[in-house]
Amino acid sequence: MCGIAGIYGGATAEDAARVERMRDAMAHRGPDHAGLWNEGARVVLGHQRLAVVDLSAAGEQPMRSACGGFTLVLNGEVYNHVALKAELIHSGLAKAEQFHGNTDSSVVLAALMAWGVDALKRLEGMFAIGFWDASKRSLLLARDRVGIKPLYLHNNEDGGRLAFASEVRALLASGLVKRRLAPGALAQFIRYQTLHGSATLIDGVEMLPAGSWLRADDDGIETGRWWSPHSLRPDGVDPGRRSDWTDAIRAQLTQAVGKRMQSDVPMGAFLSGGIDSSAVVGLMAEQSPEPISTFNVALKGHGALDESAHAREIAARFSTQHHEIELTESDFTRKVEEALEATDHPTGDGVNAFVVSAATKAEGLTVALSGLGGDELFAGYPVFKRSVDLLSKRWVEAWPKPLRRLVGAGYRAARPGPAADKLAQLLASDRLQFPHSYPLMRRMMLEPQVEALLEPSALQSGRYDAVASLCTNLFAQPQIAGLPLLSRITVAELTAYTEPMLLRDADQMSMASSLEVRVPFLDYKLLELALSIPDAMKYPHRPKQLLTEALDDLLPEEITQRPKQGFVLPWDQWMRGELVPLVEQGLQHLKALDGVKEKGIDRLYSKFQARHPRVHWTHIWALVALGHWTHRHQIEG
Repeated sequence: MCGIAGIYGGATAEDAARVERMRDAMAHRGPDHAGLWNEGARVVLGHQRLAVVDLSAAGEQPMRSACGGFTLVLNGEVYNHVALKAELIHSGLAKAEQFHGNTDSSVVLAALMAWGVDALKRLEGMFAIGFWDASKRSLLLARDRVGIKPLYLHNNEDGGRLAFASEVRALLASGLVKRRLAPGALAQFIRYQTLHGSATLIDGVEMLPAGSWLRADDDGIETGRWWSPHSLRPDGVDPGRRSDWTDAIRAQLTQAVGKRMQSDVPMGAFLSGGIDSSAVVGLMAEQSPEPISTFNVALKGHGALDESAHAREIAARFSTQHHEIELTESDFTRKVEEALEATDHPTGDGVNAFVVSAATKAEGLTVALSGLGGDELFAGYPVFKRSVDLLSKRWVEAWPKPLRRLVGAGYRAARPGPAADKLAQLLASDRLQFPHSYPLMRRMMLEPQVEALLEPSALQSGRYDAVASLCTNLFAQPQIAGLPLLSRITVAELTAYTEPMLLRDADQMSMASSLEVRVPFLDYKLLELALSIPDAMKYPHRPKQLLTEALDDLLPEEITQRPKQGFVLPWDQWMRGELVPLVEQGLQHLKALDGVKEKGIDRLYSKFQARHPRVHWTHIWALVALGHWTHRHQIEG
């Protein structure tokens, strides 16, 4: 796990200095080595290394081929590198002596030399890649299938340069990017707490989409997708036989966990005591000859929010070396400001990941496995149940719209809150069914709330709803349109929620502490299997039932049958207590931006302080995080 950076289209001393600044801005991502290399007058590449596999100097990057014609920078891990190396040697496409030690990066370099962009389909793992081919004067950039590792781009058309980096702050450090919000970015962020697709908050900065590549050469820039979500049922699985599905899930998840246990540095697992993290720990224990290390962070004095007892139960069951990191409220609140400082792209939901990652790194880990992705693949989130419920109520669409509006208004009055507001808006819409309902379900704020916070100028440029457009485009694709409903929701969740929020948070908050997080549930083979499962098999009675049945001999019923809890912090209480100065400072920074209504922000905050049922703490905290981020990076509206 590392940080990569580069500039294509110039290799002057000034460009080398720019890439050096970009690289240094990401020193936290890779404290073990800093590398810089340039080629003629075309490209400069930079790399910060976090050594995980083969800790010797053989793994230092930028990594050059023996012939000197190819150079690689890689962020991430490729888990099948041993098998790929053997294939390359056996087929005569590479010689054993050309590989750099036992690193996965040298295998990726050889694979790209041998197969070009087609090599990407052979890589199993999480990665962002920069690959220079001197003979073709070509730079290839690529990103893994589901977007676990980020890659940000800036095409400086005036200077004829293409810059790329693992973090936004690195591109800002280059001096090529103007510190200015993108048109419409405020509205999109306030709607969803993040931006989607290739969009970022910074004007001129884009993210290379998951499963995509970009090639820059003398003829210009070309882009393409090398992977898209699709279903793939394994041979021998009878779609109507439940045991076939549970056996396939167990086998594929076991393989996914095993692949991610490769490491030459201390590794372990986050253990919350929930189904997903417990499954990962149990499967690690089955495959490890030594006790594995597990880590649980507990909030002292908050029994209702504390899952540590469940984590201890799992740790005892699998005889792990368990580390229970008990933090007080003051420990957490002190770290909130540190988390804001560490944020590369603002988030309303990343502080938890920062605290857990920092505490785990402090205990000596460099790699941790996480249960992230289990809810997305096996229908664990409420959005799955709500979508199924809507499907069973299609008769509501036959009601006259005025009647639906009246019912929605009555529900809002009876049960005031964000959920009722969303249902009322859904009832008033022209179509109730997925995918039309999905963007509304994932909203942080509805349009009247957004309009109360932004001036017409900011709204006019932000009328486009990225998630609605994303869903329309996704479900126009035949391989996705033909999936079962729950699998289509999985694709929507991965694209509109997991990748732009959860994975971005996991990356930026863990790498702030130089901790590599691996996510076996997002193994692409497991994903393709999950997408092929019929709805009746996946969710007959309760969330993640098929997954828990696949693990019935591994996990106790006390874990699989208990309600979903999650690691929840008492933000509502803190934001009216010790975090008030930080909250008000962030809102003040936000109000300084062009296009923001000061009075609108003040009214929303006053309602929060008065405990108005329609104002949730997440509404305020996302704005606070945005305000602090724009101020710290000197971003103008």
